[in-house]
Amino acid sequence: MQYVHKRFHVVLLSSIVVLSTGLSTALAADNDGSASDNSPAATTSGSTSPKYSSDDAINIAKKLVPELFANNQNPTVSLGPNPTVKGQLDYQLNWSPVAMNNQPGPRLTNAYANIAIDANTGDVIQFNQDGSAWTDPTKTISGSAAQQKAENWLAKLTPTHYQDLSIQPGSGAENGGFVFLFVRKVNGIIAPFNQAVIHLDNLGNLIEYNLSWQDVQLPSVPSTLLTPADAATRYQNNLILSLQYQPQFTRNGAGPQQLVYAPTTSALNPLNPLPALDAVTGLPLDATGTPIPASSGNSTGITPEAPLVADGPHALPKASAKPYTTAQLQTQIAQQLGLAAPDWNISSGTGQSLSSSGEFAQHPIVDFNYVNSNTGKTLSVSVDATDGIITDYDSGGVVQPTATSAPQLSLQALQANANAAVEKLYPTLTGAFAIEPTSQANVMNGQVMFTYDLFINGIQIPALNVVLNAFTGELENANLSVDPSASFPSPANAISVSDAKADFLKQDPVELQYFLPIVKNASGDQQYPLQYADQAKLVYAPAPLPDETGILDALTGKLIPANNGLLSTPVNLPKNATPAQVAITKLQANGFLPSGTIDPKATISRAEFIAWLSNAYQYDISGSPAPQFPDVSADNPYATNISEALMQGWLPGNGDLSPASALTRLAAANWLVDWLGWQGPAAHPSLFKLNYKDVSAVPKADEGAVAMISGAGIIPLVDGKFNPNQTMTQGDAAIALVNAINTFLAGQQG
Repeated sequence: MQYVHKRFHVVLLSSIVVLSTGLSTALAADNDGSASDNSPAATTSGSTSPKYSSDDAINIAKKLVPELFANNQNPTVSLGPNPTVKGQLDYQLNWSPVAMNNQPGPRLTNAYANIAIDANTGDVIQFNQDGSAWTDPTKTISGSAAQQKAENWLAKLTPTHYQDLSIQPGSGAENGGFVFLFVRKVNGIIAPFNQAVIHLDNLGNLIEYNLSWQDVQLPSVPSTLLTPADAATRYQNNLILSLQYQPQFTRNGAGPQQLVYAPTTSALNPLNPLPALDAVTGLPLDATGTPIPASSGNSTGITPEAPLVADGPHALPKASAKPYTTAQLQTQIAQQLGLAAPDWNISSGTGQSLSSSGEFAQHPIVDFNYVNSNTGKTLSVSVDATDGIITDYDSGGVVQPTATSAPQLSLQALQANANAAVEKLYPTLTGAFAIEPTSQANVMNGQVMFTYDLFINGIQIPALNVVLNAFTGELENANLSVDPSASFPSPANAISVSDAKADFLKQDPVELQYFLPIVKNASGDQQYPLQYADQAKLVYAPAPLPDETGILDALTGKLIPANNGLLSTPVNLPKNATPAQVAITKLQANGFLPSGTIDPKATISRAEFIAWLSNAYQYDISGSPAPQFPDVSADNPYATNISEALMQGWLPGNGDLSPASALTRLAAANWLVDWLGWQGPAAHPSLFKLNYKDVSAVPKADEGAVAMISGAGIIPLVDGKFNPNQTMTQGDAAIALVNAINTFLAGQQG
């Protein structure tokens, strides 16, 4: 079966976004994207000898985004072929998070950025940056101001083409930011393969830009064309929509499941889930522009699959109100996978952690690390403590075939082994898993991967990847990407397929446009880099929208915006929100705090505050849940967060931690000083004027930390006193963390 999770613009009717020309070397970048008067040199892309050097490329980028070069953060530069424009060479400039690892304090500024520059024209064809890992979702510029900024950036980024590009309907606010699509029109007909997409954050900063431009011949408009009404009817008949589940994405990763109607590919048109109709004949075209038989009109495009065991158990697990203990799960896994002592023993690193992202966000996950006392082989198994389901299995094996290796097993034998592995890992779901026929992929590096669907309410969801050693057939790795105990909307509440098609075309009507076919090689295979025909065709198809997926909410019939590269989470603050509520909302929207209700008045524990600081530090290190302090057990839900904080370098690792104790203002001040990278000056309290009245209540060694944190307003004084032993609420802690983030970023910008 085939699934389509991302709208492929009609631009090229393929799964690749085309990037092409853009920016002159004479760019003078302003922070608001205002255009300069400079124009690019008239040069031809496609030369095999680059006109511009890597130094030229760096200078172009410096003029465009000088802030990326702050603090001597120079990018790595590489030269290579453009994947979609034959003969074009591009410079790729990358700013990597690795370059920031030695900087003190959290990684809240640009963690990653990339610019692609045509080596023969000096044009920028692609730009993206993570920007700040912190954004204030309670503030935003107006839509008109955002559009003006986008147009200014367009003129700056592609002075060659910006006058030929027109803004598309639907551009504007989306995903807590703004997305603008500009498309070329010729004689009033759009040519979607010539377009630019600009993403701005909620404050109008440039986050992402892609330029697609193909110089091809455009056909003349014939005297006889399908009428728009006839084209809409034919298109609706050829559009294949299927009911599917997909997660709602957030800055923390996958969120709750939603029921959707998604365009689905067919065997006759595997590359294009959204068909194009020949503007004269009305016949649907595949990605090469070849006519294909028309659809029956109500096909779902999905071939039902058979479960692993026809009469096997298929009831989905229920999340337990009280999570399973580590001891209970250890017994279960030992019996289920045959990991009994004395051959298999638990090694260090075993314990419980709270998943921070993905399908299992905020689930207690127990990691078991085993070692075989006879062979030394290691094995890692992660289990969701809410329902006892294995989420990850890793044998730690690295396949290194040699000349004496056994021959590779047949795909049939490997699939049988994979099926047996799934039955062993999920004995209570053998009637709910089914292998995808298309998952029999090529063997790579001595391994082969199979994908399994999970049947939920009769709907098949890609849920499990299983990797085997291709020579021995042994299970190397398994990864579950769907939480089977999650809440799934009932298909009984979905609108009908015919209504879904009608809603689709109301929101994205078919429009006469130019379409650029791809060219396959002599054997009929798709070529890489992709190659396209020299002449476009006239077709009817939905016009490209700024940043949507072609996927509809199956309950409402509304098109769902793409969450790829989510800018920020829109928030709705209550009227008269308190400062604590505002701070908690900001931290949740940025993914630093778990979603759900957080009581501003509830006392916060020391361990929970460490978890908040660790998440906000934005230096992702896989922490071991093994005890790092004498009084922190592996079962502590914050054990992994505490371990990560130690490895991030800001949490001192001596003595007891007292994780369950209430957080005091003094402890928060000390940790925040270390978190901000202010340990050096804080160690010398004589440098500071102690302006708080209760100096005698603060230990001598902590006077510098208290002076810095209170002086910066991160934890303000109360009636002139610091009150070091006063406990903090979750609201107090949230305000302090937001203040610390803003103070740190202000210092970076200053």
